[in-house]
Amino acid sequence: MVDAKGRNMKCLTFFLMLPESVKSKSSKSAKKGNTSGSSKLPPVCYEIIALRSKKKKKMSAEILSTTTTTTTVQQYQQQNLNNNNTIQNCNWQGLYSTIRERNSVMFNNELMADVHFVVGQPGRTQQLPGHRYVLAVGSSVFHAMFYGELAENKDEILIPDVEPAAFLAMLKYIYCDEIDLTADTVLATLYAAKKYIVPHLARACVNFLETSLSAKNACVLLSQSCLFEEPELTQRCWEVI
Repeated sequence: MVDAKGRNMKCLTFFLMLPESVKSKSSKSAKKGNTSGSSKLPPVCYEIIALRSKKKKKMSAEILSTTTTTTTVQQYQQQNLNNNNTIQNCNWQGLYSTIRERNSVMFNNELMADVHFVVGQPGRTQQLPGHRYVLAVGSSVFHAMFYGELAENKDEILIPDVEPAAFLAMLKYIYCDEIDLTADTVLATLYAAKKYIVPHLARACVNFLETSLSAKNACVLLSQSCLFEEPELTQRCWEVI
């Protein structure tokens, strides 16, 4: 205790002997340190609040994007179906979370199309864009046509024996994995599915015909079922007749 008091007294004596200019500088620097330390606190709190608000905004943006993705895909599909819409957004891939959605965007779209089909009889043709890779994945006939030993690098392919609506229905199945059949196009779509060997689409067409079978159309469907070599449909037609 005595040594401590002695050291304190020596320090006090040394401080009193210092010039006034040194004392004032030390006291000002101490005050300045206190004020600067207190002024730094509010900005730190503000930065934390700003980060939290940004995080909340990001979360809300993610929720918004997930809820609007399905609607956006449907809009693109409809635009492509009507007018071969070409996407203008350079980052459109980021709008879709699955490969199925991204392929759906390419359906009937001129963007990156490397082949065109002129479908229908002369005078009633329709030009439809296609993508060789997607078509080859969906059909063995297209695979042989584009990547086989006898493949031809034609930019335009004539298909006069298929109706444009039926060819579009087949393309929609290949690109979008969706089946879009009507009573007016189902037989033509079945023909296209048989020609290009798309068996699951052909099976869906047969199921559609079986469910719509009646006494009025049994004879017509009987002849068509024999033409397409569908024995189950033929048997159902005979049962109705």
